[in-house]
Amino acid sequence: MTFEQTFGKSKTGVKLDPKDLLASELFELKNLWFVYNKKINGLLMILPAEVLNRYDMVVKSLNPPVFDVHKYPPETKFEDIFDECVYKMGQFYFAVF
Repeated sequence: MTFEQTFGKSKTGVKLDPKDLLASELFELKNLWFVYNKKINGLLMILPAEVLNRYDMVVKSLNPPVFDVHKYPPETKFEDIFDECVYKMGQFYFAVF
């Protein structure tokens, strides 16, 4: 049996809560999303107009990820919210291709 299982705390005395870790990961995903959008907008300027128009059409058909946990139904698992955000971010990433 590990220290964490025995006492519910880490060796540093901080209570371990998986939701805190997932919330942190969701926050990092949101930051990654903003960095991606900033960089992709700069890179799209070098593409020909016809490719840019096609990309714009595809992106308008996609729903952006929702990072606010409170906008989901209360019974939704945190892991499902995380997976949905990653899935939607992937759609935008592959829309470039």
